[in-house]
Amino acid sequence: TVAERPMGDRVEALEELLLLALENGNPAAEPFRELFDDTPLAKATDYAIVVARLEALLDAGPAAEAGGL
Repeated sequence: TVAERPMGDRVEALEELLLLALENGNPAAEPFRELFDDTPLAKATDYAIVVARLEALLDAGPAAEAGGL
């Protein structure tokens, strides 16, 4: 189950979901859309909800300092 997996696996999965959402929202990546189309994932899972919550969490956090990433 998800609860039995190490926290690092879940963090990595969230990072990958966020990157996937960013790729799908990038107009410059449109020629490569078939490689990372999230439509099937969004239809079969709570992907959109997870991404929205992750974005809200990041928005509520402290701002990154210039050059501080």
